[in-house]
Amino acid sequence: ELILINANSPGNEEEVINEYVEKYPDNIIYKKLDEDKSIYLDTVIKNQLTGRLSNNFNWSAAVASFGMLLRDSDYLNDYSYEKALALAKSCKGADENGYRSEMIKLMEMAELMKKTEE
Repeated sequence: ELILINANSPGNEEEVINEYVEKYPDNIIYKKLDEDKSIYLDTVIKNQLTGRLSNNFNWSAAVASFGMLLRDSDYLNDYSYEKALALAKSCKGADENGYRSEMIKLMEMAELMKKTEE
């Protein structure tokens, strides 16, 4: 069971919530807060963990950001192929089977294709 709460934020999550409520009516409970009781908070938290994260975590972040770049996500801000590649290369690790090296090559090829489009 999942309980979803609409906080009346500017993100207009109600449409998405209603879509899932229709798909899964037995599993989702939808609660809408009164407008005067809800508070929308939009706070940027500075990343202070980068040096303490594992190679596997950083690798996952690099691959996820690459996917976002491929989809031209609205949530990329100033993130680029260069930054995704730098992160991937910095946390490649031992890479016994060569999978991470292959991924880095794919990222480099996608970056080149993107540059030729521009």
